[in-house]
Amino acid sequence: MDSIVVVGASLAGVSTVGALRQQGHNGQVILIGDEADRPYARPPLSKAVLQGTQEPGDATLPALDYDVELILGDGAVELNVAEHRVGLHSGRSTAFDHLVIATGSRPRTIRPDARGETVLRSLRDCVSLRRTLREERPSVLILGGGFLGMEVASVCRALGLPVTVVDITEPLERALGPVLSARFRQAAADAGARLLSTEAGFHLLGEEKLTGIRLLDGTVIEADLVITAIGDVPNTEWLSGSGLETAGDSVLIDDRCAAAPGIYAVGDVTAWRDPDGTVRRRPHYSQAIDQARIAAHALLGGTGPAPRIPPPYFWTDMFQLYLRICGEIPVGTAPEIIEGDLEAGSALLGWKVAGQPVAAAALNYKIPVPRLRNLITTHPLSVSP
Repeated sequence: MDSIVVVGASLAGVSTVGALRQQGHNGQVILIGDEADRPYARPPLSKAVLQGTQEPGDATLPALDYDVELILGDGAVELNVAEHRVGLHSGRSTAFDHLVIATGSRPRTIRPDARGETVLRSLRDCVSLRRTLREERPSVLILGGGFLGMEVASVCRALGLPVTVVDITEPLERALGPVLSARFRQAAADAGARLLSTEAGFHLLGEEKLTGIRLLDGTVIEADLVITAIGDVPNTEWLSGSGLETAGDSVLIDDRCAAAPGIYAVGDVTAWRDPDGTVRRRPHYSQAIDQARIAAHALLGGTGPAPRIPPPYFWTDMFQLYLRICGEIPVGTAPEIIEGDLEAGSALLGWKVAGQPVAAAALNYKIPVPRLRNLITTHPLSVSP
């Protein structure tokens, strides 16, 4: 195996490089990234880095302690599978024997050309937004009440800025269910954030600079700064014409993260089919790391059953509530309170489907992550040592 090219200097891409070296690959490894910045982690950008309690450099991933050729600021624009070649924006091309796609995703926007919309995805987005919040002290309107939108709203309130969050459903309800999301909405309201849900949607106001939105009932909500936080879109345009199978906008992979012979994909750019045929995508921090390990194992000739991917783990920190979740919370279901008091703001929670544990969460509750994961692999739910 002469050369492995990893396209995407994301957490998934960097983790793949590390896993390849740790699992014994001594051949050439090339890591390609479209951003000029050193590889970094994204979760802190909407939390401590945006608020200013951490500096942008604190999000940088540890330096690769391996012999790796690093190409930054020159993203991939074409994949030629037959010639085993990746074309780059600069016009140069890189040959590969094996390829790992880790190009992640970008912010979903309301307008196709994103005209006038402020987003938060990259380190540079974060630095620019942080400067605006601190120096201009604007009133803020956030479109989207998911984790990102609510985390940014929390930062705005911590900085003393007026903020309104608008979504087509109750903020966080799709992700956390009715009970836990209500606890977060109450914390947001107590902190002075204004939350609105409008099933009918809204129209953007302004052209090159957004000035607010108009609800379909005619209500106008104005703000100095409008931020779009309505999800993400996998970066797969550069794969057009490659022949790789896709599911929606994502690269379709199997249980070994293979997209085609000799080509693997990891992280936010991926989707897969469950045994029942359902296509799934999990753009989580832990998923990127776990898939990187599995792809490296398969790429280096690992045999036997595919390594097991643990249940997804992710966390959020907003309005003085620190939440860690293992598994996937079933839509529309209420949790079991295992320990603590949800209203008091500290609790250990669990969810079941057909009597089987499927998710567990710790809200301002100290518990090691392995023990939190253990709650959804034991039955009944219990806090075991």
